[in-house]
Amino acid sequence: MPPSVIAYSGDRHRTQQEFPVAKRVYFASIIVFVTVMAGLIQLGIQLVDTATAQQCRTHDWPADKHAIHMDFCTTYGYPTN
Repeated sequence: MPPSVIAYSGDRHRTQQEFPVAKRVYFASIIVFVTVMAGLIQLGIQLVDTATAQQCRTHDWPADKHAIHMDFCTTYGYPTN
């Protein structure tokens, strides 16, 4: 009986083979997820900044906290007029 022969196509080392399709899809989905989350975080930051600027312009806070809020607005450069 002849010995068993294992046929290899290409390089035999796994470290030099291409990623299987499942791994490529996994990494691509992670990249898409991170990109979408970064965009949503940036949108959230812009919305909070817009709301803060509006609040500083209109002085929309309790009267007893006026000095603290004015200090915040001037410290961070929001207009208070």
